Amino acid sequence: MINDLVAYVVFYGLLGTLHYFLLPHLPQIQPANDFFIIYLCLFVVSLMGSTLFHLSKRLETANFAGMFIVFTTIQLLASMSFSLAIKLIREGDAKVTLLHFVAAFLLTLVFQTIYLLKVHNQPTDVA
Repeated sequence: MINDLVAYVVFYGLLGTLHYFLLPHLPQIQPANDFFIIYLCLFVVSLMGSTLFHLSKRLETANFAGMFIVFTTIQLLASMSFSLAIKLIREGDAKVTLLHFVAAFLLTLVFQTIYLLKVHNQPTDVA
């Protein structure tokens, strides 16, 4: 579980830093604090998924494919809820913020798929 936390912190740290340095060349997010809210939302959802996979692996309750579908569904619902909230709160400025969010979300999905498959294929260490 700690390894997952470190992996997500490093991933979002690198992605957020790269994104932050590319901001002057991309359409501006208004207000600017939405940039940090995007990554906070993605990080929280990733931690929920990490906890879900950790518990399912330790308790041996479900197979990997079933847990992946459950996690992906939760993640998609959380992302759509976040998008709706931004659209309702920032009526005029939502388009740019949501484009940045969708790009970060898609990169997160790619990373999580690769990372979770790698972790799933490792042997389980039961203490």
